[in-house]
Amino acid sequence: MGLHLIGTADRVVRYYLPLVLWMALITVCSSLSPSAYPKVSWALAPKAVHVVFYFCLALLFHRALMHQTTLSVSERSSLALSLILTSICGIIDETHQVFTPGRHPRISDIGIDAASAAAFVLVAWVIQMYQMRSQVQSR
Repeated sequence: MGLHLIGTADRVVRYYLPLVLWMALITVCSSLSPSAYPKVSWALAPKAVHVVFYFCLALLFHRALMHQTTLSVSERSSLALSLILTSICGIIDETHQVFTPGRHPRISDIGIDAASAAAFVLVAWVIQMYQMRSQVQSR
């Protein structure tokens, strides 16, 4: 029993904690007023931040889903769930901004968040196909 709990704690720290901390970072950043951010000359910088945050969030969801033990989740299902869960987080984040002074929710940001998650899914799928192809060729 003790070894099982150690394995569970290790899995939580290794796979779930990074996901929770990343979601907390997104929440904190979306709680700040726009004046708290450094001024940059590149107009698309805020959108680039969305892309990085939500691409990484999808990766962390996928990673956590692939290492959970409650359900049997295939790689394909994990990728689909990662896309769905990341998109839901984007919706929640933009809804949260309704209540944050100085912030304005945008439907386009939800689209960017979902597209960023979809980009991760595409990259992961291409890598998976490449790995499967390499395994077949090495036989």
